[in-house]
Amino acid sequence: MSNDNPTSEWLALVRSRLDGIAERQDLPTRLRDLEAIDRAIVEARQLRNARAWPRTLPSEIWVKVFMQCRSLWYTGRYIDQPFRFGWMTVTHVCSSWRQIALGAPILWTDLTFNALSLPHQFVPDILARAGSAPLDVSIYWQNNRPTPRDLNIWLSSSTCRRVRTLSLSGAAAALETAIAHLSHSTPHLSYLSLSCNEEVPATLASSSLKDAPRLRRLALTNCELPRSLPPSFRYLAHLSIHSREGYLPPYSTLRDVLTLPGLQRIDLSDIVPINDTTQSSFPTLVLSEDLRRFDFQILNQEPAVEGIFFVSCLQFPWKCSCSIEICAYEPPDVIEPLLHGVLSRLLPRLSFSGSPNSMKATHVFLGDIDYLQICSTKVEAKLSRVGRRMRGHSSADEIINDITIRLADVQRAPLYSLVAHSRFLTLDTLRGISISSSAISALNEPTIAGELHRAANISRLDIHPFADEDHRKLLDVLSRSYEVAAGSGPRVLFPKLETVVWQYNPRYSAEDVVQAVAILDFLRCRSEQGAPIREIAIPPHVSHWAVWHTVRSTARIAVTILPE
Repeated sequence: MSNDNPTSEWLALVRSRLDGIAERQDLPTRLRDLEAIDRAIVEARQLRNARAWPRTLPSEIWVKVFMQCRSLWYTGRYIDQPFRFGWMTVTHVCSSWRQIALGAPILWTDLTFNALSLPHQFVPDILARAGSAPLDVSIYWQNNRPTPRDLNIWLSSSTCRRVRTLSLSGAAAALETAIAHLSHSTPHLSYLSLSCNEEVPATLASSSLKDAPRLRRLALTNCELPRSLPPSFRYLAHLSIHSREGYLPPYSTLRDVLTLPGLQRIDLSDIVPINDTTQSSFPTLVLSEDLRRFDFQILNQEPAVEGIFFVSCLQFPWKCSCSIEICAYEPPDVIEPLLHGVLSRLLPRLSFSGSPNSMKATHVFLGDIDYLQICSTKVEAKLSRVGRRMRGHSSADEIINDITIRLADVQRAPLYSLVAHSRFLTLDTLRGISISSSAISALNEPTIAGELHRAANISRLDIHPFADEDHRKLLDVLSRSYEVAAGSGPRVLFPKLETVVWQYNPRYSAEDVVQAVAILDFLRCRSEQGAPIREIAIPPHVSHWAVWHTVRSTARIAVTILPE
């Protein structure tokens, strides 16, 4: 019976120990027995839990789980609300989790939730739990200056020696006070971000960052560059400078920082220098041969004109991918005369004209009329989806350059056509071309006959249909022959074209009869002119259209469905 009902066995044992308390003096003995039973139950549960599946997982797995919780579970303080401990609450679930969490310093190094919001009484515990591991710290001063307690905790010499990444944000006075403390040794500091939220920029003192041998990334927002660069700047690999309120650095200072020998990436946003040289225009500025990525944006219309001239004086290494975006929002007759000379220097360089090595432009994207993209990637025979912006698909072996110039009111369509300046592009080496149907409005017949016919080696065409009328017009342009040179006879555009990829976006799902007829006419005309299309590729969401069945059965053209 006891084997069938183990509870009865344990109850019998308890009753034998506790029943029959005859005298009051036996009560303390019985209470001690109860305490012993309670302890035995606790130990039994611990033994049971030790054999449960969560306890069988290695502590390394739990640390990874807690790190995931840390990234998803908000820690910090909203305005006028108590501090939220977020993921740290796992330390109160059970003794096992607490032991694992407290024994993993890596969990306590992330203080990017604004360290000032952490209650002061918990700071020593958090820093102790992080052990000697490098710290990631973010500090944001809203409307106040750093207090001595803030500086003694977060920017003391002992903390500076442990900081790996540091982000400081606030008013100019707060930042300058904090920056002064960065004269301490920061042997682990690899990333520094300084962001001033006032109109007057904060000044980065030359005396700061004296000893930061591992500093590789620096991000400055509305911060004034020092005339004399701090010693640790020579280690930089990634530099970002942004201006919110129109800060214009002297050319000589910007030149010194942009030509640092180890820079691999530069991001400039609304940063245009004041010409403090003796020359009437910006001198040529040769960037480091190690540079692999250069992003330049002018979103504030005031420095747009100077920005156009400044970017044209930059000499990039051939293996550097460049992205240039200038939004002037000015009438074209104000800036357009200036652009001809600038683009005549800039576009050949962006399309690898004169490259001393084997690097050639192999793919170009004619986007909206104000956008161009040139890529050195070899166009593979294998079909894959090429997006409107190829930068996200780039690899270490390809160079992607793009340029956008908008001369229009924010609420109106662009008034300036970069596509019409294709005469400055190197087209004879192209193997592939992507065309947005909206770009066709900028291509008149002289441009097509005189410029695009230079791209005679195109074998793949990606079409990005938008407006139906523009799409039909593009197909018509690709169907006709043009007189390229006197006496040479008419020739179809892209005579070696074999593959056409229709990159329909998801809003195209229902088949349009007029578009279908235009596609069939395009394929027929190409075949009649001795330049037949061999293969078509389409996205899955338009694969049910009847036109593709007609293409397969009558035109004998292979139709491939692109991967999702």
